[in-house]
Order: sequence, then structure tokens, then C-alpha cells
Amino acid sequence: MPYRNSTYHSQLYRRYREIPEKAYQTLLRFFREHEEEIAGLELTERFELLFAYAEALFGVGAYEEHLQRVEEIIELAFHHNIEEYRGRDVLEHCLLRKAAAFFHLHQLERSEYVLRELLRINPHHPTAAYLLERCLRRQRARRLLGIKAYALAFFLLSGLFSLLMVLPALRHHPQWFLRLEQARNAFFLLGWGLLGGGWLHMRWRVRREVREFLQSARRRKTRERERQNA
Repeated sequence: MPYRNSTYHSQLYRRYREIPEKAYQTLLRFFREHEEEIAGLELTERFELLFAYAEALFGVGAYEEHLQRVEEIIELAFHHNIEEYRGRDVLEHCLLRKAAAFFHLHQLERSEYVLRELLRINPHHPTAAYLLERCLRRQRARRLLGIKAYALAFFLLSGLFSLLMVLPALRHHPQWFLRLEQARNAFFLLGWGLLGGGWLHMRWRVRREVREFLQSARRRKTRERERQNA
């Protein structure tokens, strides 16, 4: 069910509502000073304050604690059947925040797992698809280390040939100078070709992987709807 506000509000809640929306540090201090009192509030007020606290934690980069609070929000939402809050799907929002927090903590595998779960729920979620692509690119970038090593070797060879080209003896052997120049240019271009080609190939494979995953998730969702309507 969607989240509903009650007509009566406690004094503590009214004090919370006086805090500006993005005054994260003020909100964090308020929540920590009154955490026991907040735990005793009625559901709608308690849920709103916990939600705002989690958002503030994310806003200041306190991702570890944010992850703990997000789990509390998900548990509370499931227990009380809260599906929407201020026009947002609670579960989808929390999963996206979890994935983003893991991403910022460089826990890319966990971020990928949460994003895939979110996209299985909503295959048309644009932010989740974008973040999944970024997450996969960062993971796959680790595999480019071998290519970078080869590219560096080619750049070093190119530099070595450049040093050889300044030798005085080559003034009398223009044919050797030309060959060294050709070799230098070839290794230099080969190094950049490896770097650029490897990077472009990685991005293409990641984009294809995400696209195929989304297509599969959408087909699964369509079959589920057809079974429900049958």
C-alpha cells in the first residue's frame, strides 16, 4: 500500500520538519540525539524520519551506516506493506541506493548483484541500467592491465628508438635513420592502438551484456504478466 500521512503529528516530528530539506548534518545530529524517542513514534513518523536519516547518510557519504539503515527501511516497509513513499517505490529506491553505496565503497560485485536484482523487478529502470553499465566497466577495466603492460612496452621501445635516432653516427646512414623512425612510429601507434582498441572492445562487450540482460528480464516480466492475466 502507499505511504499515508496521519493528521496528528508529535512535537518531535514537528521539530524535525523545521530542519531544511538538505541540511544533512543538522538532520544527522537531530536523529542521533533523539534516536530512542524516534523509535517510539507511530509508524508514519518513524518511517519518514528513518528514510530522511538514510538519505542524509548517503548525502554526506556515510555509506556503511547508510547500508544498515536501508536494510531497516526495507524490513519496515515489508512488515507494514509500505510500497510507496512520496511517489517513489520504496523497494526500488532502497535497492538503487544500496547499489550506489556499494559502488562508492568499491564493492563492485555486490553492487552488480543488487542492480541485477533491481532490474529483474523493474527492467525499465533507466538509472539502474546506467549504473550497472558503469559497474561492469570498472570490473572489466581490471582485465585491461595486461593490455596496458604491452602498450607500455611498445611506448618504451618507441622511446628507445627515439634515443637511437639522435646518435651522431646515423648522420652518415640515412637509411638506418629512416628505418628507426618507421619503427618508432609503428611501436608508438601500436601502443595507442592496443589501449584504444582494448578500451572500446570492453565498452562494447559491457553494453551488449547489459542490453541482453535487460531484454531477458523484460521477456521474463512479460511472461509473468501474461500468467497473471490468464
